Order: sequence, then C-alpha cells, then structure tokens
Amino acid sequence: MDVAFDAVGTDEVGRRGAACTRPDGAVVEIGLGVPSITITLQQLVGKQRSLLGSYAYSRAIFERAARELSEGVPGVERLVGAVVPLEEAASRLELLAYGTDRSLRVQLSPSGRCLPDSGPVRGGAS
Repeated sequence: MDVAFDAVGTDEVGRRGAACTRPDGAVVEIGLGVPSITITLQQLVGKQRSLLGSYAYSRAIFERAARELSEGVPGVERLVGAVVPLEEAASRLELLAYGTDRSLRVQLSPSGRCLPDSGPVRGGAS
C-alpha cells in the first residue's frame, strides 16, 4: 500500500505499518498509545519509506468528544456528513479522494449506526 495510518500508536502497529507499505510509501503516526515505538532504519531507509507524525487532539479533548457522543449532545450529528458500513470504507474513501463526495467527515460504522439510537446508516453526499 502507498500509505499506512497508525491511529493506535503502539510498537506492533507501527512495525506492521512499515512492513505493509511499498517502497517509497509512507507511515503516518497519529496514535499516541505509547511514548515510543521501534521502526528500524532498514524499514525506512532501505525501502525509501517516509515516517510522518500528525497530532490533532489531546487525550482530554478526545475523552470529552467521546463523552458528548455517548451522551447524545444535541446537534453533534451535524458534525458527521455520512455514516457508512465498514465494508464500504474503500469505495467511500475513493469518492472522497476524487472529490465526488463533499462530506467533511464520514463515520465508518460496523453496526451501521451513528450515535446511540440515531437510526440506520446515512449515505450523505455521494
């Protein structure tokens, strides 16, 4: 694959991300599961892979967002442009990548539901 995103942030997931990307690919670390991970120089330099880090939220912000989602804060459903079943992830990401889907946020849901008792999957703009 071209890019592997590690949203977990553990040693095992980081190593797997590096192992499954093609030469000239990239591993993007966005998870903060542990303070450090081990990726060898051979995995990076030997295959000309890039290792990138991206930080967006603190643990406190993430915990607040999770609490508000689980408590059903009014209006939070407007933040999600579409909810799609997990098996449609690849096709939805393709629509987003090629600009045919203008959703700002798409939630992938194994259960087909967005928020507790919010109803079935919504297709959003496609």
